[in-house]
Amino acid sequence: MKKNAVITVSIIINIVLLGLFSIYKFTPYLDYAVLVKSLPRLCEYIETTQSDIYEGVQLCHLEEETTTELETVTTTEDTVLEDEVTENVTTATIVLKENNEDSELTDVNLLNAATNNETTLLTLSDVYTGHYHSNEYHNENIYILRRIGYDGYPDEEWTDELWKYDADQVGTKLFTGKGIDFRVRDDEELITITTNENVYLLDADGNTVHTFEASDVSVNPTESPSFSFAAWETDSVWLNNTLGASVSGLVHIDTTTYTVETYNLVDLLVGSEYAFNTATKKLAYSNYPVFFDVEDAEEYEASTAEVSLMVYDLETEVSEEIATSVAKKFEPQWINDSTLEYTNPNGENTVTVAVK
Repeated sequence: MKKNAVITVSIIINIVLLGLFSIYKFTPYLDYAVLVKSLPRLCEYIETTQSDIYEGVQLCHLEEETTTELETVTTTEDTVLEDEVTENVTTATIVLKENNEDSELTDVNLLNAATNNETTLLTLSDVYTGHYHSNEYHNENIYILRRIGYDGYPDEEWTDELWKYDADQVGTKLFTGKGIDFRVRDDEELITITTNENVYLLDADGNTVHTFEASDVSVNPTESPSFSFAAWETDSVWLNNTLGASVSGLVHIDTTTYTVETYNLVDLLVGSEYAFNTATKKLAYSNYPVFFDVEDAEEYEASTAEVSLMVYDLETEVSEEIATSVAKKFEPQWINDSTLEYTNPNGENTVTVAVK
């Protein structure tokens, strides 16, 4: 029974993906570069377009609970306050849970990593718990997404809102739109908002300082790629371009001059795993494919297909082969600007290699 359910869900996913690839421009908050990790985002896209094809499929949801790693946390307006939180919390996790008495409300809890104790800080309505990136915490401020007025398919009268709650529990609405994704820079002086049509740069108060159209941040606008947040730098922000399940480009935005540089990666055939070093503009990636179901992945890993781990220099446009495997992943990550770490495909350890 369980296997049949998995196969059924896989078939649905493939049907939906084929339809999306051929009809729609993917929404910017869907990072298809690592689709296995991004299934909730696919489900979010389906919900955003009022499709109920996934209704009741538990795989698409976060089972009433999402978490974000924090250092400390504060409370918000529009809330029901509980007990005071210990002031000396240094490492904690925010946990969003459905309220026990009212399923329309969400409890925002603080999990103390040291003691493993969980405290309810507040209760909010309309928290967008189904979003893969529903909240952030910076300098005693909480940023959280709320979806307002959505009553389920075919309701189209709804909006997404980004709210900021400060240490004094005062809430401020920073942005309103449909299908938004956001990232806050560590100093909170700049916020990136992506929608299906635009990228917005906001200041700390939510004022729009610059707007980019989709064509401005697309490597090849005629192919209608998705664009999504990739990384912050001190005076810039990086975006991904994705076509289907592949990374098709990277986009660099200077946040002082608002100039845009695009890097076309279509010919690299980047697969399901990659790591980008913003300082050196080097991309570590492999051609390990993206799979939409377990059976295809198992069949591939039983094959003799060669997988190559490469490093591509965006400036010189030169690729260097680092290692090869037989149908195994590498899971690369940068330890520092000149050192790459990856999983040994022939063992259980990791391998580090210097990259010039």
